[in-house]
Amino acid sequence: DRTCFLFGAHSRMRGSLSGLLPVVSIDVQAMTQVLVNLLDNAMKYSGHSRHVDVALSGSDEHVAVCITDSGIGIAPDDRARIFEEFYRASTPNGNGVNGTGLGLAIVRHVVLAHGGSIEVDGGPGRGASFTVRVPAAGGATGRTTMGAPKAVGNVGLRAGAGA
Repeated sequence: DRTCFLFGAHSRMRGSLSGLLPVVSIDVQAMTQVLVNLLDNAMKYSGHSRHVDVALSGSDEHVAVCITDSGIGIAPDDRARIFEEFYRASTPNGNGVNGTGLGLAIVRHVVLAHGGSIEVDGGPGRGASFTVRVPAAGGATGRTTMGAPKAVGNVGLRAGAGA
């Protein structure tokens, strides 16, 4: 199981897929970095619980990935700033989480470059939930379940019906 390999034996990650998804065009390497950054943060800030849920859903307009942890949460004052370069939210009890303050700035940049959006919810002691939405590919028809992605030149990934 990759989850245990990446995040340790005491980690638990649960995923869900909600129905069929529209076709999307993404830069695979960049969006992989988005997911790795969000999952890494979810694990780092979850303390000893290290329970993370990943939900994938879609509509005619977009595909959404929601990563939710059961960690320390994010104070309302910090939510507006966590996507700024080099900003580090203060953590309770100085939990010793290392970082540069660049991960979420990179996440935001990549998501916006794809025409998408990112939202954060949660509060102190309630964990955090990050939702990334990426628009469906223009002119795409049909929906697909998660299958084998197909590379399309320098664009990255175009998966789904008609891909």
